[in-house]
Amino acid sequence: MNRIKKELETIFKHLNIQYDLVNLQYKEGFMLFSKDIYYKGKSEKFSKVAQNHFKKYPQQHRFYSYQKLNDDNKNNIVFILYNPSYATPEVNDPTINNCIYLANEDNRFSSVEILNVYSERNPNIKDLMGVDNEQNIKFISELLKKRKNSVIVLAWGHKNIPSAWNPILNSLRENKNIEIIISTKSGTKIQIRHPGNQGWVRLEGFRKTAKLMPIKEINLTLEQLLKI
Repeated sequence: MNRIKKELETIFKHLNIQYDLVNLQYKEGFMLFSKDIYYKGKSEKFSKVAQNHFKKYPQQHRFYSYQKLNDDNKNNIVFILYNPSYATPEVNDPTINNCIYLANEDNRFSSVEILNVYSERNPNIKDLMGVDNEQNIKFISELLKKRKNSVIVLAWGHKNIPSAWNPILNSLRENKNIEIIISTKSGTKIQIRHPGNQGWVRLEGFRKTAKLMPIKEINLTLEQLLKI
């Protein structure tokens, strides 16, 4: 884990981005936050659960989350979600828990990294349009250059991706280890799905039907998936 921290320190120093590293309290791992404080009044629109977490960790952005699973192998999996919700170093939110659940299946991976299309911590995704996301994009561009052997899971859901992400999407075309989350429920459409519980209610539940699937096994290209 110290190697990962050093690697990230080098990237952020190169990009001239300041950050706070906070170790997880429930597992071996850590999160990287921006140093700026969540602007006053923003979290008042959130649920009481989310407000409590934002009070203790008021940073506006979460760039990254890492969790070690085991020492059985050196395989790493990276989930790219849409944006952080209320997960903190003290408690996961349901979405991250579901990512960990998939990563633990079949004991394939020893570590999990969580990235997001937008780095702003906000349970209300409609508020994200127009936010400053430049630092997040620069960070992810640099990190993915070092993750060409990792499994990359596209998991941002059925949402529009900002045009500023085009260079990252172009780099992903060179990765042979792209996977998505599918539902094993009969007749379910293949598309980029988000691991949040809400979208899986009509699919009989995430833990019951969610499964990781390499896109090379479903005869769809990255370009085709992005259009669905």
